Amino acid sequence: MTKYIKKNYIIKLYYIIIVLIFISSILPFFSSNLNFYSENMDKEKEICIRYNNATLEEKKEIEKDITFSNEICDALINEYKPKSFYLYYNYLLKNGVASFIFPYFIPLLVIFPIVYKLSEEFRSKYIKNYLQRKDYKEYIKSIIKRSYKYILIIPILLLSFAVVAAICSKFNFDPRYDIAFSRLSSEIGTYYNKPFFYISYILIILFNMGIYINIGLIILRKNKNFFVALIESFVAIYVFLCFTFIIIGIGIQKIFNIPAESINLLEIYTWSNINNIGLYLLVNIIYFVISFALVIMSYKNKENFIKECEK
Repeated sequence: MTKYIKKNYIIKLYYIIIVLIFISSILPFFSSNLNFYSENMDKEKEICIRYNNATLEEKKEIEKDITFSNEICDALINEYKPKSFYLYYNYLLKNGVASFIFPYFIPLLVIFPIVYKLSEEFRSKYIKNYLQRKDYKEYIKSIIKRSYKYILIIPILLLSFAVVAAICSKFNFDPRYDIAFSRLSSEIGTYYNKPFFYISYILIILFNMGIYINIGLIILRKNKNFFVALIESFVAIYVFLCFTFIIIGIGIQKIFNIPAESINLLEIYTWSNINNIGLYLLVNIIYFVISFALVIMSYKNKENFIKECEK
């Protein structure tokens, strides 16, 4: 009974931490940064008016500092819009507590409950009782199914950020003004109006969360100690991320002349330097499938797994 209470206490504490991350990320945003960049809008309008009335030489001089078009300037002058959804969303990810969490400690948040629960279960020799009622394959399916419940934790957190960003931007999904005045990277301009981008964004994050879970399951196959397995999983994930960028990314760059940055898995949240949606999605699917196959292989030997649990 005491163990049950302790177990549930830790998991509840984990969810409280997730909620606190969200609250601590948006509170400073509302209290002091809700109107960030607003003071510059009038200056930007003045620049646009000056740009539209300037001679060709004067336009070239202005373009040295700011890159925009007559179309954007006309829209800014005549159709004033609030800052874009992407600007607010990007701001939420890159400032406050979120800037510390994303992307470096997200794997830890994803694998923590999985490693905690399964390490306890494996060491309790629960598998022996389970196998008296059902077969081994059903047990492995159960492990995977229960682990994948946590795949939605980070997407839900990001969805909360997206809701805040949409409300604050008054549902303005046109980032061209922010790109023109260098508040956002130019890559956003290549995919913001493509529905496939939003689908891919969600799928890529889900596949990455799945990769982290798969790595945690692989580590747990050999190590049942919670703290050791958690640290090993965290390190293994970052070795994987570095390997895919430094080794595979550079290899692809040399062979296919595709920039290594375009498959950087650390950019799944902000998509900096990502300009090929299809390629980025495909790369993430491949890594997920490979890691999932390794999970199946790791738990294939029933006898060895049971022996490991009995140690």
